[in-house]
Amino acid sequence: MTDIPGDVVASRNAAVAATDQNSGDLAGQEYWDDLYEPVGGVSAGWKPTTYGSVAMARQFDRTIRQARPASILEIGCGNSVWLPYLASQYGFTKVAGMDYSQPGCELAQQRLKAQGVAGEIYCRDLWTTSPEEVGQYDFVYSMGVVEHFTDNKACLEAIMKFVAPGGVLFTSVPNYYRSIHGCVARFWNPSVWRRHNPLGTKALSEFYSAVGMDDICVKHVGALSLGIVSWMVEPRFPLLAKVLVPAISVSDRVLGKLLLAMRLYRGLPALAPYVVAIAKRPAWT
Repeated sequence: MTDIPGDVVASRNAAVAATDQNSGDLAGQEYWDDLYEPVGGVSAGWKPTTYGSVAMARQFDRTIRQARPASILEIGCGNSVWLPYLASQYGFTKVAGMDYSQPGCELAQQRLKAQGVAGEIYCRDLWTTSPEEVGQYDFVYSMGVVEHFTDNKACLEAIMKFVAPGGVLFTSVPNYYRSIHGCVARFWNPSVWRRHNPLGTKALSEFYSAVGMDDICVKHVGALSLGIVSWMVEPRFPLLAKVLVPAISVSDRVLGKLLLAMRLYRGLPALAPYVVAIAKRPAWT
């Protein structure tokens, strides 16, 4: 997720959702289309090697090995490197992704094909679904999606309907709530900041409880990363960004290697790059 400055991949994976009147979509389809359009070809064999991606992979691994799901769905799968990786790593028998950005969906399908993974990519918003899709996936996840809506609870409710009874819902958001990342983002690219409704651990836990999830675990993931701010997406100072961002990218790689060597994957609320929530849908629903 932090393979390029600004965590752009994670932001691209946030391109899910619905019409403004249904969801309070703070970003909008056009924004994500503009991010995906310049992306060239895709390649196979992506694996988590950077600090942020390794920290997240550890959370996925722990959750998937414990739950042993057979089917997987990524909400906001535009240009996703995670869906083909997880599908090939854990051998899911049913693989699917959903996004409302056509360019993002095309890239996601190309990545599955490049990895040799058979899966379905559904190009539609989160609220457009058929009855046979409801409750069909043992493991449903999103990465940088829920925080792009004014009504976080409604977004989680819409996502939860895809989770099979007894299945797992995994939500990851960038840690913009009362953190150094949020402060920098608000100053550096305020237009991007306004597309976020930041969530902390308390809010995510309360929303998970409100939509009826069980065995809720909410935590900060990662010690520190310089790649959470979208440095090159609509920066306030474009000329300065051209000079500053390469140095930030190098610093982030050095910092990541150090943290990997030290095996530091937990962080303080003000510094951690991600907030993750994991819970089960009750088996009787």
